[in-house]
Amino acid sequence: MAISATYRTDVEANDSAPAIAGLSASSLTFNAYNTAATLNSGTPVVVTKKANFVLTLSGSSGTIDFTALPDAAGTQTFSGLKIQAIKIRNPSANVMSITKGASNGLGLTTSGTSFTIIIPPAYTSGGQTYPGEWVMLTPEGTPDVSGSVKTWDVTGTSTQTLECTFLAG
Repeated sequence: MAISATYRTDVEANDSAPAIAGLSASSLTFNAYNTAATLNSGTPVVVTKKANFVLTLSGSSGTIDFTALPDAAGTQTFSGLKIQAIKIRNPSANVMSITKGASNGLGLTTSGTSFTIIIPPAYTSGGQTYPGEWVMLTPEGTPDVSGSVKTWDVTGTSTQTLECTFLAG
């Protein structure tokens, strides 16, 4: 199966500018830091595999094993590949954290150093729920997944869920 993915992060801020020196008021839009890229086997950031799944914690903890990821297309292994893009969402009411696995941990940089990612809880206002989320493009930035470099530890509360999308190549 050929994988093609769109990676996009957008935060667009609109503001009105006051009238100055004879100019009428106008609208200002700031979107200079937005990112968009198509990722597949032929792009500079190579993506050949993906995994989309929901991790349910057991006893307030869980492990993401990049050699055995659940996916609708069947269990995926990222062995020999680098994590290229990540999107993680926390639809739960409590904070969740992700760290380099205590056993066979996979770092977020080529040096494999430890890390902690805090995913804020979902927020509901006016009938609309906004999940806490974390998105990262890591072009060729992680170590290759292997039998000894493969896990992230996830902690939260009770049986919280974490919505995960990973791209690798």
